[in-house]
Amino acid sequence: MDSSKPKRHKPPNNPPIVDQTPQNDSNNEGNKNPIVDKTLVSSDDHNPDDRISNLPDPILCHILSQLPTRTAVATTVLSTKWKHLFASIPNLSLRIDDAAVPNNDQPSPNFPNFMSHLLTVTLRDAGLREFVLHCNHDYGNARIDSWVSAVLGFDVTRLAIFFAAENTGVSTPSIFNSTTLVSLSWSQHFAVNVPGKVCLPNLKRLLLDFVIFPDGESFGRVLDGCPVLEDLCCYSCEFEDIEILRICSGSLKLLMLNNCCPESEYEIEIDTPELELLLYDDDVATYYPVTNLKTLVKAHVDIGPSKKLVDEADVDELLHYDQNVAEFVGACCNVSFLYLSGTSVAGLSEDTGCFTRFQSGLANNVPACLSLHLRSIYFGGFNGEQDGMELVCYFLTYAQVLTKMEFSFCSSMPLEKQLSTWTKLLLLQSYSKNCKMDFPHEVKDDIVNFCDMDGSQKLTLEYIREHEMEIRRILDVVRRSSI
Repeated sequence: MDSSKPKRHKPPNNPPIVDQTPQNDSNNEGNKNPIVDKTLVSSDDHNPDDRISNLPDPILCHILSQLPTRTAVATTVLSTKWKHLFASIPNLSLRIDDAAVPNNDQPSPNFPNFMSHLLTVTLRDAGLREFVLHCNHDYGNARIDSWVSAVLGFDVTRLAIFFAAENTGVSTPSIFNSTTLVSLSWSQHFAVNVPGKVCLPNLKRLLLDFVIFPDGESFGRVLDGCPVLEDLCCYSCEFEDIEILRICSGSLKLLMLNNCCPESEYEIEIDTPELELLLYDDDVATYYPVTNLKTLVKAHVDIGPSKKLVDEADVDELLHYDQNVAEFVGACCNVSFLYLSGTSVAGLSEDTGCFTRFQSGLANNVPACLSLHLRSIYFGGFNGEQDGMELVCYFLTYAQVLTKMEFSFCSSMPLEKQLSTWTKLLLLQSYSKNCKMDFPHEVKDDIVNFCDMDGSQKLTLEYIREHEMEIRRILDVVRRSSI
């Protein structure tokens, strides 16, 4: 066989494409290209030993489809035979990041031309499956709309677009009318233009990050146009003219709300009869008119007062806040795992404890779902105050199948109080046959080190008896108030 090296063409000076096909990366050992091998030589006609290049194009495309996209694109420099072959690969996945352009502190004047040529010429006949675009600079919304429209024209199933510059992003309505999209991740500091009718019949996953909606109705039209949506994640989304944020979906299984309700400016209506996992990290809404969480399996609830409420609220507003917390936490009682942050279990008013308000939110009745389904609960940022201890006693008393309670302490809690709280919780464990109290390793280490210090409070018999009497009093309060 002719051992001469294959002829190579100088690649064009275009911004690099950062791309890969994740499911195939595990087959790529290091930086070795399994195609560029000693047996692969130029496909020029005078070289009869280039057997790979002489294979039919459909077979070559099938081979390339088994490789990471970066490796497949690298074969374009082998010869004229391979130059445009990668564009015929089915299920092509492309990732483009303008941060990969040299001297990317400023927008590259060549980047828009590169994008236009890539989408209209290079990939003209490509079978594009996934497209990811990261833009750190402003290239003009008209250009961005043309890029996204061109990508949607390839009938992609997965689209991820991230725009970091202010007032930069997608405004074309075509993004809301795709019959092939299954997953859409969208990040921009720019208002969206939602058409009167949204049609995304196959969309199952929607992630929105910093996206601005002009009102709640436009957001509702998006959900109405996604009949099979299963995952909805909203991070720091804004709603400019809204009184009620309605999240109504008959197919939704996962809902994540993070920092979407600043300053408690509006109500949140959640009507999701199939929801299984809820992650809610935000200010408490002004009201929860509908909370359909009957199928919920796991809930992570970290809600608290807005800064405005802390600074300006009067007594009536504080009581209303307390009732909202109790109402929403009570609606999550069907879960088998429940995470509650410190702010979620502690109210602001000093005269009425969180337990009293939580119990009143349940109309003084223990829900059957709480007693028969709740198996694990996590208290984050636990502060050891009496209202929190009462809530722990409530769950411990009435959650019949509860097997595990986990706690992390508030970072500002003094070590003396950590020891006291830890002792009380372990004493509570003796009142349950099945439930085990658990703490992070750092909490246990801090307590052990504190007890080893000279002059520190020791775990004496008198110390334990004193806390046991307090625990009995709290249990009596909880049981009497539930009669």
